Amino acid sequence: MATRFQKYKAQWRMIRQLDAHEFNRLVIEAFITALAMIMIYFGCVFLIGKLLNPSPTDFARTWQLKERLGITQDMVVWGRSVFTFMMLIISLWFIRWRLVRRYRHIELRHLLKELDYIADGHYEHRISENLVGRLGSVALSINKLVDSTLAAMEEERLVEQTKNELIANVSHDIRTPLTSVIGYLGLLEDKQYENEEELAQYIHIAYIKSQQMKKLSDNLFEYIRVHNYKENLNYQTISINHFLTQIAAEYEVEALNLNMQIYVDVHPEYLTMRIDAEKMARVYDNLLSNAFKYSRATEIHLIARVVDNFIELRVENNGDKIHAEALGKLFTRFFREEQSRSSQTGGTGLGLSIVESIVHLHQGQVYAESDCQKTVFIIRLKKHI
Repeated sequence: MATRFQKYKAQWRMIRQLDAHEFNRLVIEAFITALAMIMIYFGCVFLIGKLLNPSPTDFARTWQLKERLGITQDMVVWGRSVFTFMMLIISLWFIRWRLVRRYRHIELRHLLKELDYIADGHYEHRISENLVGRLGSVALSINKLVDSTLAAMEEERLVEQTKNELIANVSHDIRTPLTSVIGYLGLLEDKQYENEEELAQYIHIAYIKSQQMKKLSDNLFEYIRVHNYKENLNYQTISINHFLTQIAAEYEVEALNLNMQIYVDVHPEYLTMRIDAEKMARVYDNLLSNAFKYSRATEIHLIARVVDNFIELRVENNGDKIHAEALGKLFTRFFREEQSRSSQTGGTGLGLSIVESIVHLHQGQVYAESDCQKTVFIIRLKKHI
């Protein structure tokens, strides 16, 4: 009951918001309908009176309905009262039906005007959903359509912006080593070296810069490939202990050259998981490469644990702390904590973005934590994908 009262109250509030012309049209509609119902009422009363009390010259006199049906004057008065009450109810219902019908036409015109307003580029505008009947559902559907269209436009804009940023960053990162390669090859072309040792040095620098460009192109290709949602994973069930031990063995020499030790800690030892081993190896490649370049650690721990219904893979090192403001940006494409893009440590800035994409393909999540004692990259995967 309260809901219906609120509905009528809302409808009355909307009627009061009509302009003078529209309100006058409703009043005229109500007046004409009421006048028509009054004429129908008096016409019916006149006809019934003629049938029950015909004059001597009327044809209905021969029917003698009143005498044949045994209708008394009291019954006539009572019947007229009942008929008057029924006509009053029917008239009120009919007037309301006509007003609602006319009001729906007015709302429909408003709806079309607002649609034209939105179509003109005012995409922030929304149509009121407090409309009569199904027009409210139509307005709701239109608003949802506008919202989804805006979301699609925003997504398209972000895709275009991402593409432009990708081209700009790749161009920048390629231009720097390429300039060095061209410079040193130019020195060799012009024979601007004093001895064989200097010649070998120029060739070595050009080779290193070429390797940087190859690394960038490889990472860029991998980044594009893992961002292709049609990319299929080659799932296989593997022993985590065996997998991490193999990873540690592959990077042992490089770690020793940097005075680092790699430790593997898996509990329970028989723990298995279903992953794409090749892509997950790429994840560890990027995480370990970052640790080698930036952490200045002495120990790296590859840890695996079962936490609730997840397998938690952790790559810990006891190196430099990552600043809090940088933690939230680590997995952003082309982000590097150091501001200068030095040739010694500055990678492509795609490594951790690739890590995040591969983990997401495995329906997992990855994040980082860092304090003065250690920095941890945590990967959480479902036990059964």
